[in-house]
Amino acid sequence: MIVQLFKQLRDFLGPRNFFGIISVISIVVAGLIIFPGWSRWFDYWVMDSVIQLESRLIRPVPEIVVVGIDTPTLEGIKYRWPWPRTVFTDLLKKLEIGKPRLIIVDILLQHLEESGMSAGDRELAETLQKNGNVALIAMFEDALTPRGKENRFFSSADEFCRAATFTGFVGTEYDSDGKVRLFKLRDEAFGLESCAVQTFSSVTGKKFTGRKTHSLLSFALKDGGIPTISAGALLSGQVSTDILRDKIIVLGSNAPILHDFHSTAIGVIPGPMLLAVSIDALLQNRQRSYLSDWDARFFAVLLGLFLAWKYFAPDFRSLIRKGAIILILIVVFSMICFFFAGIFLPVASIVLSWLYFSAVLLSFNTFLQFLELHVMRNESEAAGKVQKLLAPKTEWTISSDYSCRGINISCQSVGGDYLDFFEMPDKTFLFIIGDVTGHGFSAAMVCSIAKTISATLYEKNMLTVSSWISTVNNMVFNLLKKKKNLTALVAHLNPETHLVHIGFAGHSPVYHVKSDGSVTEISISNYPVGCRKTIQILEGDYPMEEGDSMVFYSDGIVEALNYDEKQYGFDAWKDHLSRVIPKLKSDQPLEDVLQDVRNFTKGRPFDDDVTLIVLQRLKHSPDHLQEIREF
Repeated sequence: MIVQLFKQLRDFLGPRNFFGIISVISIVVAGLIIFPGWSRWFDYWVMDSVIQLESRLIRPVPEIVVVGIDTPTLEGIKYRWPWPRTVFTDLLKKLEIGKPRLIIVDILLQHLEESGMSAGDRELAETLQKNGNVALIAMFEDALTPRGKENRFFSSADEFCRAATFTGFVGTEYDSDGKVRLFKLRDEAFGLESCAVQTFSSVTGKKFTGRKTHSLLSFALKDGGIPTISAGALLSGQVSTDILRDKIIVLGSNAPILHDFHSTAIGVIPGPMLLAVSIDALLQNRQRSYLSDWDARFFAVLLGLFLAWKYFAPDFRSLIRKGAIILILIVVFSMICFFFAGIFLPVASIVLSWLYFSAVLLSFNTFLQFLELHVMRNESEAAGKVQKLLAPKTEWTISSDYSCRGINISCQSVGGDYLDFFEMPDKTFLFIIGDVTGHGFSAAMVCSIAKTISATLYEKNMLTVSSWISTVNNMVFNLLKKKKNLTALVAHLNPETHLVHIGFAGHSPVYHVKSDGSVTEISISNYPVGCRKTIQILEGDYPMEEGDSMVFYSDGIVEALNYDEKQYGFDAWKDHLSRVIPKLKSDQPLEDVLQDVRNFTKGRPFDDDVTLIVLQRLKHSPDHLQEIREF
């Protein structure tokens, strides 16, 4: 289907214009690969949603605890921040009483209090060495130098680093929306491992073998997440140090005034908790990779294009239904990859390329449908003009006694109502009204068949009421196999005997309107033409007196609807004719007879073809002429 769509577009636009459009489409697709910023916001949204979902399902390892230097702790210490080294020494000694497995000091002790080390510096270094389980952090920071932007490394003073168990860096990298989603595992430029990796190796006794340099932050919030204890509560004895036994302690600041906070997928959290989350993820083997390289986006875009190609729907409603299913499948597949393979796919590249290419295909298809509709409309208008050329004149006067007029209104360019008049060689008059099921081209084709048969019978001097009904019935039945049929009335007027011979084939009743306004319904039930192999000819003779009229019509009149979906109906039509027809002048437009119907519809177009024939026997009395007045 898609191949045919492109062929049609190429044939219509020509090769040069077609390939120009394809080039523009290709540039946009390439942009999705080369410039991830166009779509990364969507990846962030999906990624955050998946991380939030996962965090509610996972509980952290029980060994990790954060000891926070919070606002009460700062208020409880008599010294201003940054504290003297003796305060840190006292805090480490207090923590060591609880016999933790490892203490990670998430505070950069970059400078000594005095050159050559103060007494407090020496005491802190001795405590670090004596405890034998205290780790320090280092940091990377982007800095502007005369040589441009450089990644600079900052660590605690060498005296402290030598006394510590290890020093590992912490790296915080912000995405374009200001959130932290990744933590560093190693820095290849400096050949250093992160604090989280070194903690993993120290606690498990295993070498961390992962080759990736970054991992997505994976939070564990079930059962309250990683617990936080106030450092001040431990120093004052409000909380027993016994709860620290065999724990991995992350000691750092979580007081708002110290500004060590970071925006993440689950909200704003302090720096020590960020480090604790990183360690927890490694200990539980929850390493997550975000495939954001160009090759991953390239294959993601190809997948999106394939989905758009494979599951394209030619109409907007079907495309929306399919699109909803595809979108759900993409998200579910990405979640499976995230949970079980530890990989977050570039979902945005898949979804946006699928949406873009689907929109392009839908636009192409809509454009071609518009062209086809335009061509069909032109052909329909041309067919309508031809059909009007085939139509007979709509007004006859038979001698000075009869007037017969007809009007046909198609609800489309071509119609399915058949109207014809024939003046016979013996000066009699035959007219036909038919209504094909449906309307439009198919109905017009049946009218053309009926017209051809009528003309042929007339040329061979074989046209009668019964011959027309039987011949048209055989032809329509044999050709269309009950797919189409038509109701019909064939009337033959003898102006000498004033008799109207009518043949019935399932059409609406004829109304015989007397000059005094009384209305008689003339109808004989019969099958429509073309619905049975043979049809019984049911006919009858009906006299016309001076001033009488006969009204023949199609059901488009009585079935006319207003905007309240109410139908005009037979009763209203019959009542209207009783008032209008006796006063109708022979030169008055038949549109006047339809005015009551149009008033009822309140401007709503007819939903079916409308045909009206009025046969009048004129009354020549002068008294009668004085009674005729305008509507």
